[in-house]
This record gives sequence, C-alpha cells and structure tokens, in this order.
Amino acid sequence: MRLFLEMEDEMAPEELERGIPPRMLRIEVSSVEEARRRAEELRGLFASPRAYVHYCYHDEDPRKPCRRERIL
Repeated sequence: MRLFLEMEDEMAPEELERGIPPRMLRIEVSSVEEARRRAEELRGLFASPRAYVHYCYHDEDPRKPCRRERIL
C-alpha cells in the first residue's frame, strides 16, 4: 500500500461550466500524520482547500480499489 496526500481547491460552478481543470496537488507521504502536517503547511496555496489521504492499493496482489479519507 502507498499513501498520498491529495489536495484540491473547491471549484466555483462558473469554473466548472467553463471547463477549467481542478487545481490539485498529490504528494507521496509515509504516514497519515505526515499527510496532516503537510496539508496544514500547504493549505495557504489554495483558496478553499480540501485535503485527503489516498490509500493506494494498485500495487497489491490481488489488486484492491483505492480509498480516500478527508483530513481537511
């Protein structure tokens, strides 16, 4: 299993209608605690940040679906 911090900026309806791609950042982390700490450090880069820990299971055998947990 690999862990990632994923941060997204909440998009305004007008931005979505115009097809503006979402602002997103994805960083591999070693723990949930590191993800929380880094999310706090990076939150100023986003107007309306949402942060998630992404639990990636694509390298597992057998493969399992990934899951995300909101942390900010």
